Amino acid sequence: MEKKNIRETLLIKDKIEKVLEYMESNNYRPNLFISTLPKYSKSKDELNRFMTTSILLNSVDNSRKDNYLRRLYNLCDDKCFCFIFSNDKKLLEDIEFMTRAGFYYVKMLVYKTETKKSSTKLFKDNLGIILFFTKESNITKISSLNKVSGRENTSLLDIEIPKVKTMSNKVITYLFKISLNKKLNENLVLDLFSDTGEVGRIALDFKVPCIVRLSKDSNSNIVRSLTGYILIKEQNKQKKIDNETVNKRKLPRSDEYKKKISKGAKKTILEKKIKKIVDKSKKV
Repeated sequence: MEKKNIRETLLIKDKIEKVLEYMESNNYRPNLFISTLPKYSKSKDELNRFMTTSILLNSVDNSRKDNYLRRLYNLCDDKCFCFIFSNDKKLLEDIEFMTRAGFYYVKMLVYKTETKKSSTKLFKDNLGIILFFTKESNITKISSLNKVSGRENTSLLDIEIPKVKTMSNKVITYLFKISLNKKLNENLVLDLFSDTGEVGRIALDFKVPCIVRLSKDSNSNIVRSLTGYILIKEQNKQKKIDNETVNKRKLPRSDEYKKKISKGAKKTILEKKIKKIVDKSKKV
C-alpha cells in the first residue's frame, strides 16, 4: 500500500478493498464522506457490486461480504453525512446502490454554474448535482443542516461557480462548513474515488483528519501539489506576520502622532508656545 501523510491528510494509492481493510483494522470511522461513485460495471466493478438480473431495481445483492458499499456503511460513524457528486445520467444508479447498501437518501442538492447559450436541458450545463445521504434517518434534524434539510426533494444551494466541475473547491468548502463537528479532532473525512485530491486540500484548510484514496486515473502530481500548497500557505502566513511586525515598528505619521499625544503633553506644548510668544512680545 502506497501511503503519504501531508499534515492531517493521508493519501493512499491502492485498491478500495485494501483501503477499507486498513480503515477497519485501525477502527477509523468517518463522519463525513464526500466522493463520486464509479459507473457500475458488470465485469470487474470497482465497488464489487453485484446484480442478479439485468434489472437494477430489486437486484442489488448486499448480502455478499465483499460488497464494498455495504462495508463502507458498516464502517461509517452513525452520524455520518455522505455527499455523492453525481450527474443527470447516473443519479438514479447512485441513489439505488447507496440506499441498497443501507444509507438513507435525504435529497438532491443542486448548485448553479455558468449557463451556456446552447443549453436547454435542466441538468446539462447549468446545474451541478450532489446526492445527500445519512446513515440514520433522523440525523437531518441537526441545526447546521437547516438550509438543506427542508421538506422539498431538492435544495438549491446558495453557491455559484464559473463552470461545471466535478467536486469544485467552493462546493466542497460549503459541505465542510455545514457538516463538521465543532471539535476538529472529532472529525474524519473520507474520499474513496479522488482524481484531483481536492477533498484532501480543503481538509488541510480546515485542519481536520482526512483519508483520500487516489483513483487509478488520479494525477501523479497530487502529492507534490498538496505539499506545495502547504508550503505556499506557510510562506503567505509568514509574510503576513512579517508585514504586521514592520508596520508596528514604523514611526507614526505626524497627524497620527498628534492624535496619540496625551492631554498632559498637549498642555505642556501649549504652555511652551504661549511662553515663546510672550518672550517675543517683551523684546518688541
